[in-house]
Amino acid sequence: MNIAVRHTLLYVLAVCTFYTAGSALADSWGTLMSGACRAEKAHKLDESQKLYEAALKQAEAFGEGDPRLLLSIKGLADLYIERGVRDKSEKLYLRYLKMVEHLDYVTHPMDQLKTILMLGLISREEGRMSDSIRYCRKALPLAKEYLGENSEQVANINAQIGICCYFAKRYGEGIAAVKETLRIHQINQPNSLQVANDLAQLAGLYGDTHNFAQADALGRQAMTIRLKLCKPGDVLIVRSIEGLAINKGNQHKNDEAIEIFNSGYHMAERAFGKDPCSMSIYMIELASAYRGKGDYSKAIPLYEKALAIQKKVLSRKDSTIARSVSELADCYLKSGNPTSARRVCEDYLKFVSNAKVSDEALSKVKKILDKCP
Repeated sequence: MNIAVRHTLLYVLAVCTFYTAGSALADSWGTLMSGACRAEKAHKLDESQKLYEAALKQAEAFGEGDPRLLLSIKGLADLYIERGVRDKSEKLYLRYLKMVEHLDYVTHPMDQLKTILMLGLISREEGRMSDSIRYCRKALPLAKEYLGENSEQVANINAQIGICCYFAKRYGEGIAAVKETLRIHQINQPNSLQVANDLAQLAGLYGDTHNFAQADALGRQAMTIRLKLCKPGDVLIVRSIEGLAINKGNQHKNDEAIEIFNSGYHMAERAFGKDPCSMSIYMIELASAYRGKGDYSKAIPLYEKALAIQKKVLSRKDSTIARSVSELADCYLKSGNPTSARRVCEDYLKFVSNAKVSDEALSKVKKILDKCP
């Protein structure tokens, strides 16, 4: 059970004790909420959900201005999150915020902050990056006021904005947010791994704006810190190698990219031993560099191996698979093997036939397929 849920349960139980002495309906509501809390603590989530839902149904009778309704909504929303039912939890969190903001409820600011951040997390997991950015920006003033301008929570919120801006291709906003994260960590944790991680994130964003010199400089700063603080072969060192190599590849300096990738390849195999997805991405980035210089005989085996891994460990709708397929098929096509190019594309389209794949991902594969004789 996460910390946010534990704090909420303590608050709910305290209020339940107060209301038990009321009317028969209040007694019943209090009993249901107490039971829901106990069941959740015991990880009896089916039982807890039924009790929370019954408590919410009763609380509706108290009226929109009653704090018991607020507590019922929050308790059930938190439980839905614990159960991974994001759509239902999101609706309840939105209702909770509306009540807090428009009905003058007195709640702890941290509870409101956690709710806003949870909405941001749900939005990010659903791929709604703009919504997630909006929630994070809404949370920032609360975090600054109650936790401090230079608090770790403010740093983390800015880091989340940076991640979402990357996926939303709002790179300028992302750079500004991560710079703020870096500023806070340089004050609180100078020359730490956290600073190195911020530098690496910032390097990636600068690379996306084609400011490759700045990306390389920041990436090397991150690498220097990681080499000092991490054990040889640590996954963070591999990430730095990967980032520096990708930056070279993005500049079409494929020979340099290949050299950097290969210098860390065996290290990556060891570091990503329990993370085959990350290893597959490392392989397709290396394959992409070989493809960029027209060395298809070395690119194709890497793509094939990476694709086999991705089909096992990733969701069918994941765009990473579409990238591997389209680039592999392109290699086959350009190396004079259109039959294999067609096979790879058609196998993919069958593989995702019942999945909700983005139009962008599908179009990459279909464009290659259209080129096949």
